[in-house]
Amino acid sequence: MMFIHIGYPETATTLLQQNIFPYHPEIEYWNRHTPKYAWLNDIVTLHDFDFNADKIRLKAINVWGVETAKIKLISWERLLGHPYTGGRESRVIADRLHAIFPDAKIIICIRHQLDMIDSLYRQYVHQGGSCNFEEFLNLDHENNVWFFFDYLFYDRIVAYYQKLFGFNSVFVCLYESLKETPARFMNRLFLFLNIKRLSVGLNTKVNQGMSPVSVKIARTLNRFVHSVSFNPDPVIPSALVNSRSVRKLLQGYLDPSLFNRLSDPKSFISKKEVLNNYFRKTNRSLLKRLDLPLKKYHYPL
Repeated sequence: MMFIHIGYPETATTLLQQNIFPYHPEIEYWNRHTPKYAWLNDIVTLHDFDFNADKIRLKAINVWGVETAKIKLISWERLLGHPYTGGRESRVIADRLHAIFPDAKIIICIRHQLDMIDSLYRQYVHQGGSCNFEEFLNLDHENNVWFFFDYLFYDRIVAYYQKLFGFNSVFVCLYESLKETPARFMNRLFLFLNIKRLSVGLNTKVNQGMSPVSVKIARTLNRFVHSVSFNPDPVIPSALVNSRSVRKLLQGYLDPSLFNRLSDPKSFISKKEVLNNYFRKTNRSLLKRLDLPLKKYHYPL
């Protein structure tokens, strides 16, 4: 049985990919960073004219190996489209996944949209972005990078995957539930995967977001230093300093020793009611499909 965890990003995906999926004895984790499974990148990166589901399916069959009790699991949040290009290819990738793995089961983890926007902005700066928060929200398709609010319309993503793979083959979970009761969250996930429950420790924070002070420093420095995603031709040669070394200094040393004590951890979002109104309809639509505790976690409704 094949399971595909498609994200969303900023919902502890790295935590699951690093601390859970590779170590469960009943999971065969297909990690795209492993040469054996590097062809998984083709699902996202191949041009429409070059994509051939049959060829990729053959690659999957070749690594499937002898049938065992282990489930196969792919986890990659990029399968929901790129958050900094509007998620525009999310439907195309869904169709590709269904063409290759028509009997797969899908895992989608969502998060309160306002928290998601705040976290995506911090991650944008983390990767080398230099815009302030308001500029980030107003980036559009004329830029190489832009943010599209409709990327967080969860109801249409869930509806489309349910249409492709079947209602009972799509498991939707909440990031807030993972934070509040990690053991309960994992038990529900293991139940969907139909594997034994394990006592796992999820107290380790993976990909801790930068403090507001670090964000301000980083986005200024990002204008001058190398970043693969946003600044490939910097003023300062990458041999001297790059966005990765800036992040390491800020997150690894200055945040834990100083900035986290000084910074107000509040969200960058100020116009919360306006954004809440934007997402009410999509969340109500999602509730018509699934019984999720959105109200408990203050999702816009």
